[in-house]
Amino acid sequence: MPLSIRFMLLSLLSTLFFSLSLYGEVPKNVPKIESHSRQKQLQKTIKDRTLKLSPEETTLQFQILKELKKQAEERESTDALGIEKPEIFQKLMKFPERNRGKLFRIEGEIRHVTKLSVDKNNQGITSLFRIVFYPSRSERLPLLLVCTSLPKGVVEGENFFWEGTVVGLFFKISLLPEGRKSSAAPLLLLESISPEQKTNLAMGLSSEHFSVINHKSKKMGAAESDLYYRVLQLAQTVPYKKQVVAARQFGKISRAKRPRYRNKPKLSFATYYDLFKHYKEYEGKPVTLKGVVREHKQYPAGKNDYGITTLHELWVFNEDAQHNPAVFICTTVPDDFPIGKEITEMVEVTGFFFKMYGYQAEDNTRRIPLLLGRTFQWSPTESPSAKTDWRWVASVAVLFSLILFTLWRTRRRDKAYQAKRAEKEMPEKIDFKNLEEDME
Repeated sequence: MPLSIRFMLLSLLSTLFFSLSLYGEVPKNVPKIESHSRQKQLQKTIKDRTLKLSPEETTLQFQILKELKKQAEERESTDALGIEKPEIFQKLMKFPERNRGKLFRIEGEIRHVTKLSVDKNNQGITSLFRIVFYPSRSERLPLLLVCTSLPKGVVEGENFFWEGTVVGLFFKISLLPEGRKSSAAPLLLLESISPEQKTNLAMGLSSEHFSVINHKSKKMGAAESDLYYRVLQLAQTVPYKKQVVAARQFGKISRAKRPRYRNKPKLSFATYYDLFKHYKEYEGKPVTLKGVVREHKQYPAGKNDYGITTLHELWVFNEDAQHNPAVFICTTVPDDFPIGKEITEMVEVTGFFFKMYGYQAEDNTRRIPLLLGRTFQWSPTESPSAKTDWRWVASVAVLFSLILFTLWRTRRRDKAYQAKRAEKEMPEKIDFKNLEEDME
């Protein structure tokens, strides 16, 4: 055999041996369920872009969920899978056949949980849940997840800003109900779900959420608009008192950072000024401002996926703002709070700082803070005319009372005087003799 052929065969054998040594041993954490037979079964059974599962798909779904549950118990860790990129939605939508039956590890947010009905004799599975899940840093396009149990803290209904990691098998492309941004979404069957609720002062909001904000723009893009309504929804779900407490805590943190307030505990902290100067630090943080509302507008909310229907816009003038207002947007106002441009009402508003809002003033374009909240505290003030009328009525009543008292006292004195005079003029006894003389 020629030397060149021998050399070539040796090279091929070496390459083959290296490949076997590199790929022949399967890592412990590689999903066992991704077998060729399972993928073949999926390709044969699944039909994409349907609202409901066929009977065959339903049976296969429960089989896989049971296998995933067992696999999750045996798996030591899911780290070997790696975290998927935000483009997972487009990846699965574009190549469903190529990715069907594969496991994916995805970080994101649980938005909504629905409990599904389960028939008997479904692989021993008694409960089933469907989750609307948004991958982190995605373009707000959701994934649909199906699981057999929920971790502690996740309940049916809205679960805003529950962030965590899920591991699931891509099953099919499912159609979505009308009203969503996308008509269809990838459906994954979950092996595990590990949510972690944010407990920081931003209550679930992070700097990543506000990366879409442009503080120098007077208009809001699609991403900003989505975050706008998302924050308003958060403000509705978090108790108002909790927002006030968080705003107070964040104010203390901000104050501690400024050299101006060190060793000056009695110096009042100018929240508006600090927010205006360090607005990047305030993104998504709760803020409380006290001031006078000069204008209140009410109008319908724009199209959104968060159930927000009505908005109230208040222009609040704070004493630290040097005649510059702050705009406060909320979803509810106290009863009888007036609407209009010529009002003067004392309020205390607490909301999440959203961005520096640009508006056209008489002289130039100005930027002012825009806060998004739930409601506010109102100290009703009477109109000047109401105050004048009340004082006038009170004055007249007092004067009239004095006149009556004087007349009564004068009349009483006159009666006493007459009685005393009559008493003096009255004889000690009646002289009938004089009386008879008078009669004659």
